[in-house]
Amino acid sequence: MRLNPAKCKAMTIDFLDYNSCTWRPICTGGVVIERVKSFKLLGVYISEDLTWGVHCDYIIKKANRRLCALRSLKKCGVPTSDLITVHCSLLRSVIEYASAVFANVPKYLSDALEGIQKRALRIILSNLHYDEALTLSGLSSLEDRRAAACESFMRDLKPSNPVYGLVMSRRITTVHSYSLQSCRNYNSKRCNTKRLSEFVSVK
Repeated sequence: MRLNPAKCKAMTIDFLDYNSCTWRPICTGGVVIERVKSFKLLGVYISEDLTWGVHCDYIIKKANRRLCALRSLKKCGVPTSDLITVHCSLLRSVIEYASAVFANVPKYLSDALEGIQKRALRIILSNLHYDEALTLSGLSSLEDRRAAACESFMRDLKPSNPVYGLVMSRRITTVHSYSLQSCRNYNSKRCNTKRLSEFVSVK
């Protein structure tokens, strides 16, 4: 396979607090590959520190620009049920794209994403608390929907999927040749590294 240098990016993932190493440039076809701190892969931004701040900022800005459509439709007297449909199709679809990938975001990012739907429901259903607006509109919180998306992904995952072995290998067995204590099975529920635990969704 011949690589196109114009479409290639180089990104280094490094958790060292102090690193004196200098990365040598990567070249292909006589062209140096651009080194970036984050890049967009299939609509999802992946950062070199394995956090979801860049991606969340991207979808929040994109969704915020679409709030003006709700305000315009509200002023025109569009029924509430139609406004909710517009919100789900125009705004929520942006926020929830590939949500199973970044479902395990920190609370401050989860609150920022939830704020988009709060503002949308404040436009559609004025003077109502967020919980009341959710009940009246028949919607669920974005956090609950991300958890449901993870459950659906795990339930429908087939052995032919390339990530099946990675996701399903949650049981770790200690194996050794000496018997200081009996072997035990441990259920690995989250990654040991904080950055990895926030990057890899484990629901």
